[in-house]
Amino acid sequence: MATGLERGSAAAQPDAVIIDEGFLIQRTGVNPRTGEAWKPCWVIRRDCPSALLTQWNEKRSIVSSGEVKQEADDTPKLLLNSGIDVLRKRTASVSVKQEQEEIKVEDGGDRKRQKSERWTAPQVAAHTSSQPSKPKWGPSRSGVSSTDTDSAELPSGDASSTQLHSADSTFELAVRHENWLLFPEIRSKRGMLVVIQGSHGDGQKDGWYNGDLEGARGVILMVFVSGSSIMPPVARVKMLNPRDESEATLTIPVVYLWPVEPDEPGQNVLMLQGDHRGEVGKVREEDEIGWFISVGKMHCTVAAENLERILEVDEDDNILNL
Repeated sequence: MATGLERGSAAAQPDAVIIDEGFLIQRTGVNPRTGEAWKPCWVIRRDCPSALLTQWNEKRSIVSSGEVKQEADDTPKLLLNSGIDVLRKRTASVSVKQEQEEIKVEDGGDRKRQKSERWTAPQVAAHTSSQPSKPKWGPSRSGVSSTDTDSAELPSGDASSTQLHSADSTFELAVRHENWLLFPEIRSKRGMLVVIQGSHGDGQKDGWYNGDLEGARGVILMVFVSGSSIMPPVARVKMLNPRDESEATLTIPVVYLWPVEPDEPGQNVLMLQGDHRGEVGKVREEDEIGWFISVGKMHCTVAAENLERILEVDEDDNILNL
């Protein structure tokens, strides 16, 4: 994994060019340490020299106007022959169609989807530490969540949403609560890394396992929702570092499970909020206000509490990339 210094150095090289939004930097020639061609690396805007950004903007302007011309120097092979321009035009065409698409909201009404071609994630709160931390929206020290939800029902309508404004778009985020795991686009995923919290019990909850596994971590294999108030939603969880074989895989009420944030670049993450909730991305590097991530062709900075680590689990429930 390239360090921040290496990324900055790569961007400063005279033969470096930007080949994708975000920014993905490519150098020509061979890396003397490995004897192989330089690999592309991600560099955030503040680390990109102004000359590179100017060159990138000029390239985009030429492509959008349809006036791409073959230059006589060595640079065309780095960008014009990469095929990225063709993909970018197709993406722009799809985005225009999506802007006209009507989607259903939870209260049954219709609204126009308003989103820019490049989505910018809502930056809810600053995150300056690379160490995992307790989610700001998890249970309090006494084990009580800020929202009292004894049933498995999810919030609906405007009463449970908060609007956040960015420079490009308006985002409606569901108020976070102890049933975060029950959203359909989230509970269908396998491999979500979770931590047990609030299991000691209090005046409103009985607790679970006498609180013996408070703070233990595991990976979700399946979420089961019965739809009955008698049997609350539960998740089948493969525990990390179980005390004995009998605790290797446990069935745990979802109200005691909370997401684990990413703590270093290269990790896969699940989006927990916004229009892209339920989509999987990859952490590129830590930013001043969160994590700089890639979700498909989208690159953005997202607040840490809006992300959860997700691991690859095979058909035999083996964790492949812990």
